[in-house]
Amino acid sequence: MRGFSAIEVSGGLADELLRVREAIDIGFSPVRKQDFHVTLQFFENLDRNDAERIAESARKADTQPFEAEVRGLGAFPSEEHIRVVWADVLGQEMLDLKNMVSNHRVEEDNSHDFHPHITLLRVSDAAPRQRRKLRRSLEEFEDHRFGTLNVDRLKVFESDGGYREIETVKL
Repeated sequence: MRGFSAIEVSGGLADELLRVREAIDIGFSPVRKQDFHVTLQFFENLDRNDAERIAESARKADTQPFEAEVRGLGAFPSEEHIRVVWADVLGQEMLDLKNMVSNHRVEEDNSHDFHPHITLLRVSDAAPRQRRKLRRSLEEFEDHRFGTLNVDRLKVFESDGGYREIETVKL
């Protein structure tokens, strides 16, 4: 099964992310509010034992709950070729957490450098006019303060046909 480890987003932060997502969505593929999260690692072939090893690695990590600021919008792979619109998760602590909880022997399938973010929209087949509007939205919200992400647990999800939580670890 496909899966990922992540930090879930909820509360007022999720409300504000949703508000901005609705303001900038012009007919693309929005991420549902209940699916907002920060992916730490992605796994193409995850089984139950792998999920347990990932959770055990998180339990052994020397980390405490913390808060991370969520501010500004960005795009992958670039603002000229927008495929994903995301909110930026700031601070070294999220990078440190990702490194600490990755001490397991489960092969991850991330092909990019880790950049903590919360995906709001997936973009495909955008007309030039839609891309220009998205770029203006990125500029409009480039320094928008969404709120604070409370990082107090790591979750492992199955992601075949939707998200299903299979492990939770309190930090």
